[in-house]
Amino acid sequence: MDASGFRKVCILAALLVPQSHSVADDAEFSRKRGILVEEVANPAPEFLVRVSVDRKDRTYFVDDFVTATVQSGRAGYLYLVYLQADGSSVLLFPNAYQADNRIRAFEDMLVPGPRARFRLRVVDDPLGAEVLKAIVTSEPIDEADFELKVMKKETFASLSESRARGLFVEGVRDQAGWAEHHIEIETKFSRDKTESVTKQRVAVCIGISEFESPVVPDLNVCHNDAREMASLLKAECEFDRVRVLVNGQATRESIRQIIRTELVDTTRPGDEILIYWSGHGTRIADDNGDEVNDGMDAVLIPYDAQFNDHGLDRDSVVTDDTFGRWLQDLDDRRILVILDSCFSAGQSSNIDAPQSRLNVTQITASPRSPADSFNLEFSRARDIGQRGLALLTASSADEQSYEREEGDLSVMTHFLIQRLKSTPTSVTLSGLFPLLKSDVEGYNKLHQQDDVQTPALFNDVTPEFVLKR
Repeated sequence: MDASGFRKVCILAALLVPQSHSVADDAEFSRKRGILVEEVANPAPEFLVRVSVDRKDRTYFVDDFVTATVQSGRAGYLYLVYLQADGSSVLLFPNAYQADNRIRAFEDMLVPGPRARFRLRVVDDPLGAEVLKAIVTSEPIDEADFELKVMKKETFASLSESRARGLFVEGVRDQAGWAEHHIEIETKFSRDKTESVTKQRVAVCIGISEFESPVVPDLNVCHNDAREMASLLKAECEFDRVRVLVNGQATRESIRQIIRTELVDTTRPGDEILIYWSGHGTRIADDNGDEVNDGMDAVLIPYDAQFNDHGLDRDSVVTDDTFGRWLQDLDDRRILVILDSCFSAGQSSNIDAPQSRLNVTQITASPRSPADSFNLEFSRARDIGQRGLALLTASSADEQSYEREEGDLSVMTHFLIQRLKSTPTSVTLSGLFPLLKSDVEGYNKLHQQDDVQTPALFNDVTPEFVLKR
């Protein structure tokens, strides 16, 4: 203990790799990161967890103190793990000084707590990019089986590979209710006063008209939607980088890798990210009880979606639960998601949809359910403190979305592009929406007669998201 009564500990590490760093350290970090990030992962949790730190840019320097905040959508038991740049990892919480790891629903839990007898301070060697992982379980991990009783008596218990696997891969993954979230933190030796950070605008445009499974009807223009949107964002909206995935490029794994790895690695808190999707959408039965309104999960269908005896294979599609969890990895960015697809209520073992005009998978079911779909996931993220999310959809959850009869683009995408091209001044999301909604409703009134297509907007981005600057 020092004079202030706090134990000073090194928990973090940095961009400048010390001379003692080796290839073996890189391999160790990669392996441990795989355990904590990839293996201890719940892609569709019943509730969400968010871990954050007291600096928006997540950058710390030697002698800085660090405070972590964890929020959970359900009461449970918190385990906080830190993976250092040299490949070593520690169980930060619970520990000998703060042993009670119960966390309440929707309440901030600080580590260290306000009366804790320790602090987390950055010291040199190692310094670099590191991972802070929060895991919340509905029930405490079995202390007898996984040495946790012994580990909680240590200040910060070192996690060997076997300990990490035993505690979190085997001990947590089999629990009925659990959730996790991680962030990456960077530590440096000293501040560079000349260093300036330029905010980026990055987009991913996905359009799928053709599908691997013969059961999924092909569409006509969704690949064109993605390409035209990408061209517009680069030419008119000053996006720095735009990735395009169409048809066979847009597998579930490719999409996951771009959102959860590429965007995480190449963007920073404060950057703006736009994710655009044009293709089939549907709804399937909820499997974890989080869809309290209608018992259905909204689903986006990638190129390689597959079927089993019960209908769509859940592991081959992108559910709203999964998509919401992927976006958590981009926490503290400003995110706009545009979905030109439809989420018809119900479930079926067969897809039954006309192959012309429809930009959706229409599922036959009665009665139709109220619209909750992806905006529910955005609301859940907001409830635990994640801000900066906006969602624009082509239709409500119980409506179809259409391709234009002209055969060029989908209805909403066409008018979105036209509005952005024809407006010489800046275009904000909230300013654009009422005009876009009127355009889409007017077109469908003329061409689809009794069918209704109503764009919807969920907007929690402050300050305003500017599409065209």
